[in-house]
Amino acid sequence: HGETTVWFEVGDGMFWHHSFEAVSPKAYARLRASMLPPEADWPGYKDEEGLQATLEACEAAIAVDGDARELAEDVYQRFLEASKTPVQERLRSALIDNGVIWGEVLYRGRG
Repeated sequence: HGETTVWFEVGDGMFWHHSFEAVSPKAYARLRASMLPPEADWPGYKDEEGLQATLEACEAAIAVDGDARELAEDVYQRFLEASKTPVQERLRSALIDNGVIWGEVLYRGRG
């Protein structure tokens, strides 16, 4: 999943955040607004108790019966749709290269 954004090398959390922002900014903003307090009310980075409570509230919101579950699934589905395109293009190129289908190779991907 590292092709969606360059943030994978920085950290897993940064990868997911920026990938979701890249593929569905409006849906991801709705998801965040539904499960997070306003940014001005976020706990500070040293407030371990406040951070833990915020994370627990987020986990509950996206749990199976959580209020934000449907929004979370929508954002993740959009991520999956965006992520599969490079794989499909590489498969298409391989099929053309091997004479299985006819066409022009438009994408080779990295490496």
